[in-house]
Amino acid sequence: MATAAQRRIKSVSYAKYGYIFILPFFVVYFIFSFWPLIQTFVLAFSENGSRTPELIGFDNFKTILAKPAENDFKAMGIHNSFWNGMKNTLIIWFGNFLPQIALSLLLAVWFTDLRVKMPGKGFFKVVMYMPNIITAASVAGLFLSLFGDSSYSVINTLLRSGEGEEALKLISGCWSSRILVMFIQVWMWF
Repeated sequence: MATAAQRRIKSVSYAKYGYIFILPFFVVYFIFSFWPLIQTFVLAFSENGSRTPELIGFDNFKTILAKPAENDFKAMGIHNSFWNGMKNTLIIWFGNFLPQIALSLLLAVWFTDLRVKMPGKGFFKVVMYMPNIITAASVAGLFLSLFGDSSYSVINTLLRSGEGEEALKLISGCWSSRILVMFIQVWMWF
C-alpha cells in the first residue's frame, strides 16, 4: 500500500514544462510574424502617411487597381500591369504545378514499388532531390548561363551553326521566358 507521500509524487504533472519550452517560439513568432501581419492589414485599410491610422476601407485598393480618370491624380493607374501580373502568375502556376504533381506521383510510385527491381535507387533518389537542396540563386545563375540571351550562352552556342547568326532570345521573349521559368520550377520542386 502506498503512503501519502508516494501518492503525491505520482500525481505531479510534468506537462507544464512542455509549455515552458515552446514559449520562446510563440513569443518570437508573435513579435516578428503575427504583429507585422496585423499591422499590414491595418495599413492596407488606412490613410497613407498619417501618424494615427484613419480607416478608409477599400479606397487604397481602388486607387491601385482602378484605371485612372483623365484628371484624377489620385489613381495610380497600374490596373493593366496588375492584371498582366495576375495572368502571368496563373499561367506559370498552372504550367509548373500540374507537371510537378504528375511527375512527383509517377516517381514516387516508381521508387516505392517493391516489384520494380531497379539498381541504384538510392543514387537516383539523391539526384532527384539535389535541386531542392541547391539554393534558388545558384539555380538562377546556372540557367542564366545556359539559356542567356548573349551569343556566348551554352544553348545559343549549341543551336547556332555559324558566326553570323543572331543569338536566340530565350530569356527576353514572353513565352520563352515563361516556359523557361516553368521548367526551372518543375525541375527544382518536383
